[in-house]
Amino acid sequence: MRSKWLHSEILAIIIFCTATKCSLQRIQDENIKCELSDTFYPFLWNDHAPRDNRSSGNFSESNNSTDILKCTANCCKSRTCNVAMFYNKTCFLIECFTSAACLPTKRNLSSVDLEMVLVRTVESEHTTWEEAIKSESEEKDVQHETSNDGNPNMDFLQHFYNYDVKEKLYKTLQQMSSRENDGKIPRIYGQERYSNDDDINNSLNFEGSMKDSIDSVRFCGPGFGPCDENQECARFSMDGGVCKCTRGFYMVKKKCVLRTIVPVVAASYSESLSPKYPETSDEEPEKIQLQISVESKNIQLPENEASLTANVVPDNEKYTYLWSLVDKPENDKNGTITDQTRKTVKVSNLSEGLYKFKLTVTGQNSFGETFVNVTVLPAKRLNTPPFVIITPKHQVIKLPNYKAVLDGSTSTDDDKIDAWKWELVQGPINYSPTLQDQATIELNDLREPGNYTFKLTVTDSDKAENSTTAIIQVVEEIDYPPQSNAGSDVILYLPHNNVTLNGTLSTDDHQIVSWEWTKDASDEAKAVDMQNTHTPYLSLSHLEEGIYTFELKVTDAKGQNSTSKVHVFVKPPTNLPPNARAGNNVTISLPLTWIMLNANESTDDIKITQYQWRQISGPSNSVILSANSSLANATSLTLGDYIYEVTVIDENNNNATDRVKVTVIQEKNASPVAKIIGGNRNVTLPFSVLVINGSASFDDLAIVNFTWTRESDSLAVGNVIGNSDHEPVLQLTNIVAGTYKYKLTVADEQGLTGSEKVTIIVLEDPLIMNLVEVVLTAQATSLSQQELDQLKQKLLLLLGDDVKLNVRHVRIDEKTGHVILVFYVSRETKEGTAVMNALEVQHILKEKFWKDYSILGSAINEIRTVICQNDCSGHGTCNQETRECFCDTFWMPDIFYYWHVTEANCDWSILYVIVFIFFLFLLVTGVCWGFVNMCRSRKVKPTKATSSRPSRLKRPQKYALLHSQDDELPSFNRNTLSDTDTEDSDVLFENSRQKMNGTRNGKSRKLKLGRRIKT
Repeated sequence: MRSKWLHSEILAIIIFCTATKCSLQRIQDENIKCELSDTFYPFLWNDHAPRDNRSSGNFSESNNSTDILKCTANCCKSRTCNVAMFYNKTCFLIECFTSAACLPTKRNLSSVDLEMVLVRTVESEHTTWEEAIKSESEEKDVQHETSNDGNPNMDFLQHFYNYDVKEKLYKTLQQMSSRENDGKIPRIYGQERYSNDDDINNSLNFEGSMKDSIDSVRFCGPGFGPCDENQECARFSMDGGVCKCTRGFYMVKKKCVLRTIVPVVAASYSESLSPKYPETSDEEPEKIQLQISVESKNIQLPENEASLTANVVPDNEKYTYLWSLVDKPENDKNGTITDQTRKTVKVSNLSEGLYKFKLTVTGQNSFGETFVNVTVLPAKRLNTPPFVIITPKHQVIKLPNYKAVLDGSTSTDDDKIDAWKWELVQGPINYSPTLQDQATIELNDLREPGNYTFKLTVTDSDKAENSTTAIIQVVEEIDYPPQSNAGSDVILYLPHNNVTLNGTLSTDDHQIVSWEWTKDASDEAKAVDMQNTHTPYLSLSHLEEGIYTFELKVTDAKGQNSTSKVHVFVKPPTNLPPNARAGNNVTISLPLTWIMLNANESTDDIKITQYQWRQISGPSNSVILSANSSLANATSLTLGDYIYEVTVIDENNNNATDRVKVTVIQEKNASPVAKIIGGNRNVTLPFSVLVINGSASFDDLAIVNFTWTRESDSLAVGNVIGNSDHEPVLQLTNIVAGTYKYKLTVADEQGLTGSEKVTIIVLEDPLIMNLVEVVLTAQATSLSQQELDQLKQKLLLLLGDDVKLNVRHVRIDEKTGHVILVFYVSRETKEGTAVMNALEVQHILKEKFWKDYSILGSAINEIRTVICQNDCSGHGTCNQETRECFCDTFWMPDIFYYWHVTEANCDWSILYVIVFIFFLFLLVTGVCWGFVNMCRSRKVKPTKATSSRPSRLKRPQKYALLHSQDDELPSFNRNTLSDTDTEDSDVLFENSRQKMNGTRNGKSRKLKLGRRIKT
C-alpha cells in the first residue's frame, strides 16, 4: 500500500511536469514554448550542484532569468544546454562535458540559494538521466542524498533513490523514454525488496493502475484553483503544485477521510519514511510501521568488535531481521559480520573509522528499518612529557648591555605543546619582570649585576608538564682608572710671564668628572696667580724667573684618580734675532702660474710672531695670497724671473729677512681659454645694465685682447657702455625682452685666440601689466625730491587705505623732457600681498583727478598704463607711443572720441556710418520738403470768386525777365494789393517762390521771380 501511494506522487510529479510541457516555467503567463527532450528529468533539486563543480562543463550566465522557472525555460530553448542551475539569484546554463559530470550532488550551504534542473543528457551519449544516475550509483557505491524540506517530491526522492548497492535491496528507476498515453506519461517501475528468506515479493504493476492514479491527482496554484476540503497544496514551484491530504487524512475515492491507523515514526537515527495510508475495505490492509531503535557503539582500539541489538516496538510478535553493511572505512579489509538474520548481530576485526549498518525488520503485517553507526576510535597514545629546551642555557652579559633573549621554541613533544610559562627563580631583589607566556621572551631591563635564573614550564596537549631553567649572568663593566696628562713642559722668556697649561690629553675609559690643578709643595714660596684650577685649562700669570712644577689630578665617575706633573721654566730675557729662511729657488713651467712660498724653516730662540712676504722684482705684479703667514701663494705669474722676500719677527721685535727666486719658463705656448662667468642664463626685467663677465678667461702667459661680438640672430637693441665690448666685462643698456647672443674672443701676446658663446634670454617684467606711469609737467632739471615725495603722498590719498605705492623708477620723456613716474600698487589681503591691475589704478586716479582737478594741482599732465591695454574694441591695435587706435579696414572711432569724451576705440563700422548718413540725409530732405509744402499750402488762400467757380491754375514759372528785373520790381511785397486786385480781378497765376541771388552791388535782395496775372 505504501508503494502504491509513493507511485501516485510520482505520477503527480511527472504529470505536472510533462502534461504542461514545461512545468517549471510560467507558460500561462509568459506563453513560452519549451520543447522538452525525451531525457528531461522533471524534478527540482534544492541545495544540489553538479558533481564536478566548475569542471562539469561550460557555464554561461543568463541575464534575463529571475528564478529557476525562467532559467529552465531558457535552457530548454538552447540546444546546447544540459542543466539549468540557479545560484544566488543568478541563472547559469551548463553545457556538460559528460552527463555523469553534471549529476546532482548535495551541498550543505545554508546561506546559499542553490537549485538545479536536469533538462537533457549529452546528445552523444544516447542515454537518459535515470540510466546515468543508476550507473553512477552502482559504480561508486554512492547513496543518493536528498532532504525533506516539506515538498512532496522530496519524500518521493528520499525513498526512490535510496540505493543499497551491496545488498541490492532496491532497483533503480528504469528508463523513462518509453511513453504511454500519448507519450506524456513515462513507464515507471516500482520498488522491489528481498525478504529474509530470499523470496521476492511480486512488484506492483503500475502500468495497469497508472490511469487510476492519474484520475486522483488534482493540481493547484495559479490557473488551477484551490484544493478540496482537508487538502493542502504541495507546491513544486511558485507556479503550481499537487493537492494532497493534510496530516491525519488519507485519499479514498478522490476524497480525504480521517486516518484510522496512526503511523509510527522511526527512531532518532532511522530514516524518515512516508506513512502508509489505509485503503478502502476491499483493499489489502496497510502495513504497520515498526519503531526500531539500535544504540550506536563507540569502541577504541585495540578493541575491534562490537554487538548491536535491535529493540522493536511493538514487541508482540516474531519478526524477521536482516542486517546489512552500508558504508565502511577505506582501510577495512578483514571486517566480519555474524548473525545477520538475528536480533543481535556481532561485528569483529574492525579497523579505525566509521561503519554504517542498516537493519530491516519484517513482521506479518508490519515493516520497519533503521540505520546504526559503529565508530572505531584509534588506540590510545602513551603520552610522553614534553622535552624542554632553552636557548641559550647560560649566557653572560656585560654592562652597559642590559638586553637578552631566551628561546624555548626548540622544545619538543610527541603530540603538540599547548602552553608556555616563564618564571623568575632567582634574581636581584629589586628585579620583578613581566614575562609573556610564549615560546620566546625578550628581557630589556637587566641593569643590575648578578645571576638571573629563569624557569620555563611547557604543557602538552595531554596536560603533561616539564620544565628547565636558564641562567643569565650580568657582569658589571670593568672601570679602569683615568690617565692624567698635564701636557708638555713650557719655557718662557721674560718679560713674558703668563701661560696656559692644557690637560685635555688626560683620558679615561668612561668619563673624567673632575679636574684639579695644584702647585707643587716645593714651589710654595714662588709667586704665581692661578685661575681655572678645576678645568682642563690652567691659566698662570705673574710668573717669576725660576722653575715651577704644577700637578694635575683627574677623577672618573667611580672615584678613581690619577696625577701628572708639568714644569714651567721662566728664564731671563734674551735679544737674539731670528733666522729667516725663504726656501730654495724654484723654477716652474707655464701654463702653471702660481707657486707656494714656504718660510717654515725660519727659527728663533724664543718664538716667531710675524711673517711678511713681498715681491722685490719680476716681469709683472703678482698676487700674494696669505702674505702674513709662513706659507704664502704667489699667483698671476708670467714668463720671467720673480724675487720674493720674507721678513720674520720674534716676540722681542727682532727681525730677519731672506729671499727666494722663482723662475717662470715656457716650454710650449697654449691657446688662451675664453670663459664667461654664469654661462647661458635667463634674466628678468627690469634692470638698467646687462653685465656679461668674461674675466674668468685665462692663458698660460697673459691675455692681451678681449673682443665681444654680437651674433647675427641676436636682438639689435641694446647699447654698449663705453668701450666695454673690448674689455673683460661687457655692459649693455636699454635692454628689451628677447634673446641676446654674444661671442667672446680672447688673444694672447703670440696671437693665439680662444672663444666662447653665450646666450642670455631677457624675460619680460612680470609686473608689466600692473605698472602705471604718471607724466608730470615739471622738467627733470627743476623737480626736487621733496616735490616727488609730496606727489607720492597725494597719489596714496587718492588710492585709499591699505595700499602701498611701489615706485619702480623715475625716467625722462626724451621728446618733451617731462619727468615720468612709474609705479605699481599693492594691497594686503588675507591671502597675502596682491598687486592691483594697472587699468583699475588708472581708472581710480583719473576719476578722482577729473572730479577735483586741484587735488594734484597742475603737476600732472597724463595718467596712463605703461603698456597700452586698450583692445580697440577688438577691431584694431593700440599705438604704444600715442595711445591711439589704428583701426582695421571698415572700422573707425565713434564720434564721442573726437569730442574727447571717450577713450580711443574702433566701435563704429564705416559701412554702418555711411548707411546711417545716407538715411539721415533722406530724412532731412524729406522733412524739408514737407515743411516747404506745408508753407505753400498755408499761403495760398482761395477767394470768393474762385470758390464760386472752378479755375485752373497754371504751372508756376521758374524764370523771370532779366532786362526789366531791376527796373520793374516795385518796392512792395506780394501782399500789398489794391482793392481792385482783391475784389474785381481773378488771379490766374502766382509765383510765390523766391530765390536768393546772393549779394549784388553790395546789397542783399530778395527777388520776386513771378507775378500775378489778373483777368
